Amino acid sequence: MKHLKLKNPFNIPLPVDTHRAPEVRHATAPPTIAVSPSHFRYVKPRLLVKMLDRIKAGTPLFYDKRDPSVRLLSPVSGIVQNITFGHRRCIDEIVIEPSPNGSGPYYEPLSMDQITRLSREDTIELLKTRGIWPFIHQFPYKDIPKTELNAKLAIICLQSTDPFAPLPRVMIRQTGTRDYLTAALAIMSILANEVIVAAPVSEMPYVNHIRELITHSIHDRYPASDPKVILYQVRKHPGQNTALSMDIQDFLDMGACLLTGSMPTTRLYRICSDVTAPGIHVLAQKGSPASFLLSSVCSDVSKLEQKNIVASGLFSGRLAQIHSHMRHFESSLVCIDREYPEEPFGFVAPGFEKASESNTFLSRVTSRIYNLDSTVHGEHRPCINCGYCQKKCPVELFPQFIMKACLAGEEEEAIELGMLDCTLCGLCSFVCPSKIELSDIIEQAMNQYYKERVTI
Repeated sequence: MKHLKLKNPFNIPLPVDTHRAPEVRHATAPPTIAVSPSHFRYVKPRLLVKMLDRIKAGTPLFYDKRDPSVRLLSPVSGIVQNITFGHRRCIDEIVIEPSPNGSGPYYEPLSMDQITRLSREDTIELLKTRGIWPFIHQFPYKDIPKTELNAKLAIICLQSTDPFAPLPRVMIRQTGTRDYLTAALAIMSILANEVIVAAPVSEMPYVNHIRELITHSIHDRYPASDPKVILYQVRKHPGQNTALSMDIQDFLDMGACLLTGSMPTTRLYRICSDVTAPGIHVLAQKGSPASFLLSSVCSDVSKLEQKNIVASGLFSGRLAQIHSHMRHFESSLVCIDREYPEEPFGFVAPGFEKASESNTFLSRVTSRIYNLDSTVHGEHRPCINCGYCQKKCPVELFPQFIMKACLAGEEEEAIELGMLDCTLCGLCSFVCPSKIELSDIIEQAMNQYYKERVTI
């Protein structure tokens, strides 16, 4: 087993769950669930349902106009309660009221022998029929893979990119996980020439029963578990830049769907009332409301309305409304204070209680866990070329130069500087003393380039 050492890790301490077997709370059935087409990058959805339609589990909700064979299926049976639209009439949520005692879609189960005998064409058709294909990402843009793509590499990490994501030790201990992982790896081996399975060093003692399936161990610090960071460390030739990847929970669900014929309808979430606590693991229906999940850690959810709620990623996640639903790839909720209390004569304070990567504050030399807030702590200023963003980039880019090329409309120059290698981890924005949202600027440029130059 090879060990991958993370370059430029995030050094601010984050809470660590030291329990060997953290408790998992099983949530009751939510009043509604939702599927968000806008959450799938670059997809051009065409609705196949309308309000008040009665649907069964496995009913196609929409297809991608770029490839009509790519469809997203309803995880439950029920009634389409509402369809909400966002900016420029983009479909934001398809809200479904689940039927009591409903179950997920059912298909013909396959044996391991049948799975290993599948051709590549049959595998792709199988994954599309069962609604799994949209859950696969293709680098460098994290789009749904092209059917004709012959991937050289696939990367699966047992730890999601989000630092507050559910722990692998919790997911892997569930019944049947080893078989599901084996089946999913067999499918991915058909789609890609090589498959890498990575796990954090801290989780290795808890996954001994699948240790022989793991090919690489990785650093525990953020963002070592990002498949794009792993790709940067292991790629041997340019052909691997179009590697495939899947979230670990989707990967296990794929294996379960193939072996049992039933697509799991639940997802493991990690809910944190603030960033100083390890949080609670909750097994709930996919697409549950944020307020429904937050009720597992707070008896009075209305108190959390005074905080910002970040879904799936402290540095690159989405600012979620308390009554909105979880998106498909999201697996955590973290509540952050909106404002930092005023500090008299703060400009001369030594900074014992500040969570910062800057050596200006004395908290930098301690290992304590400090609370974070969503205040900018300053105002936007021009780039001063300090190099802080470069020192924090996990793939050793020069974010300040890429940002300037993007703002100048020099797309080709930005690509030459490595824009497509950017993981969008958000660390460059976090450490920038000029408060420039470098990650957002680079992401917008990547999306614009992809839509104009790559897609049809």
